[in-house]
Amino acid sequence: MTPPEDSHDGFSTRNPTLAERLEDEGELFVGLDFDGTLAPIVTDPESASIRPESQRWLRELAAHPDVALAVISGRALDDLVERVDLDRIIFAGNHGLELRYGDRTVVHPDAATAQDAMAALAERLRRGAAEIPGTRVEDKSLTLTVHYRETPSDREAEVETLVEDALADVEPDLELVAGKQVYEIRPAVDWDKGAAVAALSDASPAATAVYVGDDTTDEDAFRTVQPDGVGVKVGPEEDTAATVSLADPAEVEAFLAWLARDAL
Repeated sequence: MTPPEDSHDGFSTRNPTLAERLEDEGELFVGLDFDGTLAPIVTDPESASIRPESQRWLRELAAHPDVALAVISGRALDDLVERVDLDRIIFAGNHGLELRYGDRTVVHPDAATAQDAMAALAERLRRGAAEIPGTRVEDKSLTLTVHYRETPSDREAEVETLVEDALADVEPDLELVAGKQVYEIRPAVDWDKGAAVAALSDASPAATAVYVGDDTTDEDAFRTVQPDGVGVKVGPEEDTAATVSLADPAEVEAFLAWLARDAL
């Protein structure tokens, strides 16, 4: 249930477990997913945007001396940076395969070597997707996403077959992860959102790490920050490694406001 606009003040009452765990904790590393966490899920991923008040609270947290703030997404790095549009934030795109802080950008070397294979796979998937209504292939250079949110339910099995058949013929090995009406395809390297969160939080002075996300690919990050930190699932708290949950991006916004105004 989406809280009303003036409900930020009631966050600790609605979420006592999370509030008690983090209140007066001191230095924090806070990692957040983008789609479904900072931005509501929409049919067209190109139209996704961060909630304006969430951006305000992110700006305040980014300026706080006791907070290291990161946004970690499956989106391409440049796309993510443009949509969040804030300084003093660490950005991790393509599930952490590319990182940016300030003017410095780092790309996982093994992922970079798979770009030619990704480009060829993207072309094959586009040809197949053109035959399945509502199916779209997003080429993010280091990774691919096949979207089928608008695909008729009786054609979804065709999308799965298309993806699996295309992957079977590709070298080097690639990894397939099913998300919320998407298939994520990425290099089969020992790196994911959890590894990115571990590297970023370890590099910060923060004693406690918090990660907030809503999808399958966020589970690695939940496992990484716990038990010493807190994994926060956005949406139903079921089949997840996270220990607490928030209802939706509006409640994530309330969480950010509570952190900025009351917790630190």
